[in-house]
Amino acid sequence: MDIIDRVLLEWSYRTRKGYPDINSQEDMDLFESMFGFKLGESNMSGKATGYPSTTGTFEKYVTDKKDSTTFMYTADRDSKLLPLSPEDQQVEIKKGEEFNIITKLVKDLTKRGSSTYATIKYNDKEYLIRLSDINKPTGKGVEKFEPGDSKKNKTGVLHPFIPGHPQEKDVALLFQNASDENYEFEHKGKKLEVTYIGEPRGKTPGKPKTDLFVELKQPISEINSNKLKISLKAGNATFVENWTRPSRALQIFDKDKLKGEVINIYNGIVGNTLLKKGTQTLNLAFFISTSSKTYSVEGRGPLKLNDIEALEAYTATNKFGADSELTPNCFFKGNVPGNISEFIDNLVPFDSGALKYLEDLYIHIRGSNESRGGSLFIKRESTDSPWYINPDWADALGIKEEEVDGVRKYK
Repeated sequence: MDIIDRVLLEWSYRTRKGYPDINSQEDMDLFESMFGFKLGESNMSGKATGYPSTTGTFEKYVTDKKDSTTFMYTADRDSKLLPLSPEDQQVEIKKGEEFNIITKLVKDLTKRGSSTYATIKYNDKEYLIRLSDINKPTGKGVEKFEPGDSKKNKTGVLHPFIPGHPQEKDVALLFQNASDENYEFEHKGKKLEVTYIGEPRGKTPGKPKTDLFVELKQPISEINSNKLKISLKAGNATFVENWTRPSRALQIFDKDKLKGEVINIYNGIVGNTLLKKGTQTLNLAFFISTSSKTYSVEGRGPLKLNDIEALEAYTATNKFGADSELTPNCFFKGNVPGNISEFIDNLVPFDSGALKYLEDLYIHIRGSNESRGGSLFIKRESTDSPWYINPDWADALGIKEEEVDGVRKYK
């Protein structure tokens, strides 16, 4: 059996279906956690679909990317960053380390010899990096969805947006195509009118929990509102919080409870009871998911979130505020039906009784060799180095470090 067959066999064995699906974010995340890199990685040089110029990829994923100002790009390989000032020195950036791209327009790119450079901000300083050294973002979340509403009697209802996953487009098309020429549809014997379809209005440095915002002229009883702030999940989706930083974790968990679990996880790692021997990962990232099998400490599985914690993880009310369009008031998981009324009937309102219809949530730890800042809560410098708790997490949780017989301990 050659190496490719062995990789595919191991990946297949660990997927939910028994075979990998490249359209499943869960399966692609699993591949990355197992083997330390993403499938389909490519850099920012050259052409892109619909962008035929030699800088087409840069135009598509920077110039025309809606969130490029706040988006964190990553290095595609270990490479050199050139200083803007002759007084400064070159610095090295490792594959996967994050930065902001300052240059937004092709005319502002810099040519040096045969290479084209963009200006980036890395570690609070500006440098030049070759386009070929910048990792192109994955296809998710970069294609603008704008079918228009020319077949309707009114315009300005469907607002172009960039879907984070296919369901957002599917639900938008449902309200677009299954309503009549006046954006009206029948639900429980009443005629309702759609007045807005698109992303939630409001700015946030991170991704809002509301995946799609639909506003109606009339309220519906299912959520006691005319605003459908919808959180969407595919049927096989497991992650609810990705790359969670300590500030966000403390919006979900009691500080002392979270502190104890982080120390428990660390102790399980250094005691060789939590990770597979020979693991090559250098970092452990903090996620929240529906999986109850990501680690085990003290004879149990991962920490299960209580009702208050789970509701916050699902809605991010503490993060965005209860009245914000960024905070969902209803939840849908599974295949999108072809009828608007059926879709509404299957919405789960985020009220006090929501959790009996929602899946239980657990802390999920995921190996990663990317540079993801504060979301990497336990780290090591190399496979031969000792593990340690990220100081960002230790400071936020009040974790104290001490050395006992040459071994790092936390309390």
